[in-house]
Amino acid sequence: MSRDEALRRAILEMRTLEAIADSLNARISVASAALNELNTAKTTIEGIKSQQPGIEVLLPIGGGAFVRARLEDTSTIALGVGGGVVIEKNINEAGDDLGQRMAELERAISSLQQQLEQVLRQIEEKRGEIERLARAAQKGQ
Repeated sequence: MSRDEALRRAILEMRTLEAIADSLNARISVASAALNELNTAKTTIEGIKSQQPGIEVLLPIGGGAFVRARLEDTSTIALGVGGGVVIEKNINEAGDDLGQRMAELERAISSLQQQLEQVLRQIEEKRGEIERLARAAQKGQ
């Protein structure tokens, strides 16, 4: 393989690695947003635990808008379990469930970050290789 071919191949490999890094970053962002949402829900559940039924709350409806609502029951939470299915759980079980989901997401984010770090190291190695190949190609001309 000629130096020019090796250089083109190294550049293509680096672009592939950069695309992988972008994908990993996007996945980390999505997982982090989901983790933040779960954290908000868990914090809210913890706050509701100490309240009596009938407490008035501001319920977000999206776009920074809220409606006033009264919690008739503070002992159970309706919890989405996937596929559009919602089940009712007592508040402690719901909090535990959210805690488990958060732990799973934290593990997934950690794994994605490790993968990203590995890919970033490979990108740096590939950059060094490209620089060496480019210098060699310039000296050869």
